[in-house]
Amino acid sequence: MNLAIRPTREGPCFEMRRLSFDFVSQLGSPNEDGSIANAWILTSPASLKVERLLLSCDSVAVFVTASIVIHALVWNRPLSWAAPLLIVAIPLLALGQVWMVLALTARRPRRVRNGLIRRFDQLGLSGEKAIAFGGLTKREKTLSYGAFFAGWLAAVTAFPSISNGSPATPNSGCPWPLVNHGIQTCVSHSAYLASGVGLQRFAVGILLAFFSAHAASNLSEIRLRIS
Repeated sequence: MNLAIRPTREGPCFEMRRLSFDFVSQLGSPNEDGSIANAWILTSPASLKVERLLLSCDSVAVFVTASIVIHALVWNRPLSWAAPLLIVAIPLLALGQVWMVLALTARRPRRVRNGLIRRFDQLGLSGEKAIAFGGLTKREKTLSYGAFFAGWLAAVTAFPSISNGSPATPNSGCPWPLVNHGIQTCVSHSAYLASGVGLQRFAVGILLAFFSAHAASNLSEIRLRIS
């Protein structure tokens, strides 16, 4: 005789099973890799809202960082209000980077050959759309690559200006000090300003490159989702 107790529709066990089923149903069905999380990222309306929100934030970030870089190149002076923006920029950068990695990983198809897992579509070598920016037009890809390269170039070319150190608080013995690994160097006013603008251009250039990549990735994902 089978004495196993089966849950009735009125019992708490049935209710827990029903809630669990509803939760999994909201996540979506597994994709080709068998991952429910990947399916949620690629098909869930909530994930589409996240991508649109990140695209809006990244677009604003690209505009602000590009404006700061242009100001530094044209007027050769740092902006005093740029430093507090890092309080918002750093968390947005981290969140955008994590989301981009998750989205690209979820969309990346796996090809198994000779017992090894190879991913050709990431580089667009399989004849299909490249997964990174596959939803963008040729012009949008060119603009995205250009913005990324511009940010990278702005950061790299700032190295000579910050080679002697970063600006420190002026004191009675040295009105324009630079500090490099704890060593203080007293320089001229122009060199002090050049170091400050170089440090700002280096940091903001890196942010511009990353935000450009994040914005392009999110726009591509949205296009692929709604197409």
